[in-house]
Amino acid sequence: MISRSQSDAEGYRQRLAVAASIEQMRKQLEARQVGSRLNTLLAEDNSAEMSRALGNAEQTSEAAKRQQATVAADRDGYVLARRSLAGPGGGTFAYVRCP
Repeated sequence: MISRSQSDAEGYRQRLAVAASIEQMRKQLEARQVGSRLNTLLAEDNSAEMSRALGNAEQTSEAAKRQQATVAADRDGYVLARRSLAGPGGGTFAYVRCP
């Protein structure tokens, strides 16, 4: 999940750069009265959507990293607890069934 989110974020960064270039070109054309306001708004909308998608992909990646760290910490805590119960010789556990 982490690598996919990071890959998505990189793709969105590239698309955002292209969308920003298109938006700038549309604004220049509109200023020269060659392009329409509609095309400018569509370019702005596309830039905003790429920015939103990039933010979402980055947040997903960070959340997955935090989740992975939590699972690793839980696992390490469990292993340490088991080792401490086993004692210094790494003994075996005897389970007694209570009536």
